[in-house]
Amino acid sequence: MRIKEGYVLREVVGQNIVVPTGEVALNFNGVININATGKFLWEKLQKECSFSELVQAVLDKYEINQKTAEKDVEEFLNILKAKNILA
Repeated sequence: MRIKEGYVLREVVGQNIVVPTGEVALNFNGVININATGKFLWEKLQKECSFSELVQAVLDKYEINQKTAEKDVEEFLNILKAKNILA
C-alpha cells in the first residue's frame, strides 16, 4: 500500500496537515491533522509498504511494544482508508 497521488503533507503553524491537490481537492472534504507518528508513517507510505514493514519501522523508531505498534499503525491506516487516501 502507499499514499495515492494528489495528497501532500504540509506543516502549517506547527501542525502536520494532509492537503489534497489538483482534482483530488475538488472531491475531498475536511482536514486531516496528524501527529509525529502519523507523519513518520506518511513518509514511509510514499513508497509501497506492507503493514508488517510499517510496524517494524515504528518499532525501530519508538520504544513501544509490538502490540502497541500494530494498534497504532492499524488506527492510522484506517483513517487513511476511510478518506480513500491509500492506493
